[in-house]
Amino acid sequence: MPAWRADLATRLLRAAIAALGLALVAGSAFADYAPPPDVIAWLGTSSNDAIQAFVEGDLSGHGTKDWAGVVHRLLPAAEAKAASDADPDARGDPLGGWQVAVFLQQPDGHYRLAVASAPFSWDCGTSRCWMDQMYIERQSVFVQRIWHWHGCFDNVMFQFKARSGGWPLIGVKADSTEDPYPDDGSTDTPSVHQLTDWNRITGDVVVDRTVGKRHSVKRLRIVEPSVDLANFSDYAPPYNPKLPSICGR
Repeated sequence: MPAWRADLATRLLRAAIAALGLALVAGSAFADYAPPPDVIAWLGTSSNDAIQAFVEGDLSGHGTKDWAGVVHRLLPAAEAKAASDADPDARGDPLGGWQVAVFLQQPDGHYRLAVASAPFSWDCGTSRCWMDQMYIERQSVFVQRIWHWHGCFDNVMFQFKARSGGWPLIGVKADSTEDPYPDDGSTDTPSVHQLTDWNRITGDVVVDRTVGKRHSVKRLRIVEPSVDLANFSDYAPPYNPKLPSICGR
C-alpha cells in the first residue's frame, strides 16, 4: 500500500476508534454521571442520552469547577417553534437540537449558563461529520469537529475563550488530508496534507502544505469580526472561505 494511503487509513482508523470510545463513554460511564442540577433544569431532562460529551474545569480563573458540554436540549415550546420556522430542514428535531453550552460555577455552588449555541444538527448531506472531543485548557473551551467525504478528511479544533463579555472564537487549527482516488486506478495523482493554524486575535495564519513530495509553508493575515460560541452551528467545513482549502472546496 502506498505510504499516503496507509497514512490516510491510519487517520480514519484513529478517528473511528475515538468516535467509538466517545460512544462507549456516553453509553456506560455516563450512566452513573449526574450533571449539575442547574444543567439538568436547562436541558429539560435528566437522561444522560442528552449529553454527547462534557468536560469540567476552570474557565474563570477562580479555581471553580465550570462545566461545558455538547447536549441535546428539549426546547421550550416557543423556542422550538421559532427554530422550526427559521430553518425546519436543518433542525431535524422540532422538539430540540444539539447545542454547545458553557456553565460557570457560582460562589454558592450553583451553575449559571454563560453561553449556548443555537440548536444545530449533525446532518452533513452526503458527507459525514461528528464531534470528536472537547476539553478545557488555559481557561478556554476546545471543541473538535471531524468532517469526512470520500477521500477528504478534516480534523478541526476550535478554541473559545471569554473576552469582552462574550465567548469569541480565538483560534482554529485544522489537519486536512485529500486522497484523490484517481478514476483510472493509478497513483500518479499525489495526496495532499495541510496543517492550518489561525490565530483569530492577531489574524495570523500559517498554512503548512504537502502535495506529494513538495512541501511549502505560507503565511497569511486574515482579520475578521469576532465570532461567538453562540454561532457554533455555522462551524462546518469549509469553516472559512478565505482560508486555503483542499478537496476542491
